[in-house]
Amino acid sequence: MKKIYALCVLFLALACKKDNDETPLLSSEKNILSFTFTVEGTTYSSTISNTTITAQLPEDTNLTSLTPTITFSKGATVTPNSGVAQDFSKEVSYTVTAEDKSTKIYKVLVTTEKTPQPNEPIEIGHVPNEYTTNKAGGEVVYFDVNTLPVKKEQIKVELVKRRPPFDVYPLKVQKIDKKERRVYVVLPDSYKNGEYYFKATFDKEEVESGVFTLDSGEIVLNVLDVIRFEPVTSLATTELQTFKTVVYANTEALKKYTYYLRKGTHDYQLTVSDISNYNLEFKMFNTPSGAFSGGNDFKFVVKGGAKEQVLPFVNSEKQPITIEPVRTPIIKALSKTTLKAGDELTVTGEYFAYTGMNFDRNYRFCTLLLMQGNEVKATLYPSFKTPTEAAFKVENEVPAGKYKVVLSSQIQLKSEPFSQEITIQKTTATSSTRLKVTKAEVIDENATFFRKQVMITFNETIDSARIEAIVFPKLRIENTIRYPKDISSHTLSDNEYNYLVNNLPKGYVIIKENGKEYQAEFSLVKGN
Repeated sequence: MKKIYALCVLFLALACKKDNDETPLLSSEKNILSFTFTVEGTTYSSTISNTTITAQLPEDTNLTSLTPTITFSKGATVTPNSGVAQDFSKEVSYTVTAEDKSTKIYKVLVTTEKTPQPNEPIEIGHVPNEYTTNKAGGEVVYFDVNTLPVKKEQIKVELVKRRPPFDVYPLKVQKIDKKERRVYVVLPDSYKNGEYYFKATFDKEEVESGVFTLDSGEIVLNVLDVIRFEPVTSLATTELQTFKTVVYANTEALKKYTYYLRKGTHDYQLTVSDISNYNLEFKMFNTPSGAFSGGNDFKFVVKGGAKEQVLPFVNSEKQPITIEPVRTPIIKALSKTTLKAGDELTVTGEYFAYTGMNFDRNYRFCTLLLMQGNEVKATLYPSFKTPTEAAFKVENEVPAGKYKVVLSSQIQLKSEPFSQEITIQKTTATSSTRLKVTKAEVIDENATFFRKQVMITFNETIDSARIEAIVFPKLRIENTIRYPKDISSHTLSDNEYNYLVNNLPKGYVIIKENGKEYQAEFSLVKGN
């Protein structure tokens, strides 16, 4: 019995010892699963064949300090570790150790691709708008070249403003792509919108790109010189006054912004009458009610987007533009009150004309209206005008009689009738002994040629005769186009055309010839 008991104890002891000696099996997996490099933001994979890893990176990549990203078998370790920079200009070995301490050695071979380059002078290609527009400071843009024979370290690039001030920004060359022949650069953190070009040096070879636009930085305003290419110096406060600008800003935002002229704490909104690319035409605001002194201390304000932007309101010479408040004209005196055809009447007063408004025929002349009751009987046009004085010639078509005079200013504001009346005495006009009008037509607005124009045909060739104007009771047309026996007007405005075609008024042509001035009268007809 004792023997049997001992055997049982021994069996139990051996069983317990077997259970306590069981341990987990260790993995022998020791494979590199992926081996990648990230160069200038682009990830490049490697080829793994048995224990050889090969990779090809872009030309000019610095192989002496590359940091790989390695994935490997679960539970294993790798030496050198993933994320540790190595010199891959030569073969590099990596040892993978499994859980069971077995090892596998991989060899890594890295090369760079070689892209043949044409042997020719370097040129920068056209820089398309999609490369550069809507690019904020700090963003990457690029340009293409016809050949790229140098390393990135041999390239220097500057961003140069096309117009004064010629701002120059040194740019960081982020990367190059020799295969695509493309140079990537980083825009400055802040820049002013406008037209620019790249100035690049490739080792010792310097080249420039064509002009392109940057439009996502600080907004820039250029007031265009519209008065015979002379800088704008003044603008009048009337919606008849327009001015053209170039506003360099995000093209999508241009239509959403609102625009103002600011004086002190007051903002006066401008109306956009036309917009094309970066070219904007504005209508001025009418003279505000209350105290408004104008001046040259206004700012141009752009509202909308992330912030309000306040810009200097200056011309191309960087001179402040004067805002001139317009007023209703006032007549203070007449040079005479009795006149006949050919006489000149000088009117003095205030607010007749405005110096900044001589370039648009909509408000080119102040005029003198001869009134009987509430009806305009005749309109006199100035031979001379200043803001305080204008001279008017009495033409033959003015009927004899007594008239109240009202001055319509350059911006079509009318004075009160002057207290004194004038008397016009009728005289007979001197007829021409040579040029006579044989046909006078207002051409239909739907005609193929010369539509909405006045055509005058004479009996003889015009030769050296000078055509001063085509005159109607309520319209005077200057700056005519000459032909051998004809003259034509400009294309009439809708108001001018409707006046002529609906009334067919009589008129005359003022002609100067051989030191004498005469008139050739006509009756207007409709032309096809």
